[in-house]
Amino acid sequence: MTDAISIQAQDYGKALTEKDFTKGRIRKGTKGGINGCIHLKQVWGWDGKENCGRERTLIIRKAQGRLAAKYALSNFKETEKSPQKFAFMQSQRFWIEKAFETVRESWGWLIIR
Repeated sequence: MTDAISIQAQDYGKALTEKDFTKGRIRKGTKGGINGCIHLKQVWGWDGKENCGRERTLIIRKAQGRLAAKYALSNFKETEKSPQKFAFMQSQRFWIEKAFETVRESWGWLIIR
């Protein structure tokens, strides 16, 4: 086993150039399709609790016209899905968060953190 260098995902993302991303459609939006840029990278992550790290696919997604990137990890290998499929799966969190927000507003739920 070789020693690996640890790097934060945000630092890795900042070092990427435009040519490191694949352009494509991310998902349907309320006003049409949302396009953006997607970068995939096989990484090893370790939470410090388990005996060893786990291989994951790092997904870095930038929506067109936005500066901030979204970061996610997947247990699918980079070769198992297209960049657009990874971006689509990662973007589904929007709809889940939207559903929770609607329920909280409708039922008056109070979330204490």
